Amino acid sequence: MKNLTKLERLNISNTDIDSGLEYLPDSVKDFNCLADKRKDAKVKAIHDLLVNEPGKDFGEKLRSYRQRLKEEKTYEQGESGLLSTRSELPVIISAQTELKNIDPAN
Repeated sequence: MKNLTKLERLNISNTDIDSGLEYLPDSVKDFNCLADKRKDAKVKAIHDLLVNEPGKDFGEKLRSYRQRLKEEKTYEQGESGLLSTRSELPVIISAQTELKNIDPAN
């Protein structure tokens, strides 16, 4: 889908497509994803996601969704980095405590 740069309209209503918005090209302006004929259609997940995403039109909602995904990925990468250096945390706290106990008058 990413390479379909001239795609302007896409209707995935009543399908079992429930992910992949981030791969849609920016050219998509008209996007339909209703679950009105099949109440158990998995596309309802995309519909619910877009309803709650900020933006006036699909283009704005898509950009907002991509930005949020990027931020979540950056956050998760940061979290994994923190976990790998957790063993260094007591050393840092200990050094700060020792600095606070030093009397500057001496």
